[in-house]
Amino acid sequence: MGKGFLMLKKMALFIVFVAVLRFLLLSFETSPDSGNTPLLSVSTMPQAEPEPGRDDSLVDLDFSLGFSLGTDLTFLGHDRVWEVAEKARAKAAPAPERKYETRWVKATAYCPCAKCCGRMSGLTKIERNAWKSGVAVDPRKIPLYSRLDIPGYPRNEGKNILADDTGSKVKGWHIDVRFQYHWEAAQWGVKYIEVKIYKP
Repeated sequence: MGKGFLMLKKMALFIVFVAVLRFLLLSFETSPDSGNTPLLSVSTMPQAEPEPGRDDSLVDLDFSLGFSLGTDLTFLGHDRVWEVAEKARAKAAPAPERKYETRWVKATAYCPCAKCCGRMSGLTKIERNAWKSGVAVDPRKIPLYSRLDIPGYPRNEGKNILADDTGSKVKGWHIDVRFQYHWEAAQWGVKYIEVKIYKP
């Protein structure tokens, strides 16, 4: 009798424990009347007054997206979710077009040989490989590390050329484009062209 009563008591306690555990799990996951609505929803959270220039529709979007991915973002709080949504929108937005300056310049050419440079150091003013494409400028007009779109420059290869060098004869609105071989520089000659300058 004593052993049977003890066994029944243990079984009853176990059933109660399982029922309480199940109730707690269900209460954290869903409400009783809806299979997909989190108990802690946007409508039950304290809503802050919208700030000037702030689009609170982003918050609702982020909540709905979070739930559709199986993640309840409401625990972050209204302001925090808005911040997350703002960052997501900023990443998705197209990058603003870089501003540039258009100038007519005198364009000559050189190569890294001793005849053009007086010596062969192999490095530009900013210690870049002189055998790569680049352009010498007057830093008073065009800052070093600027990017130039140079029409007709065969080494442009669809990208802007880095202003990485200077020259004793490169003064004012004068650029000196760089080639690998002396004959290429001689073939370029002297041109007067319109370039786009993207300053750093």
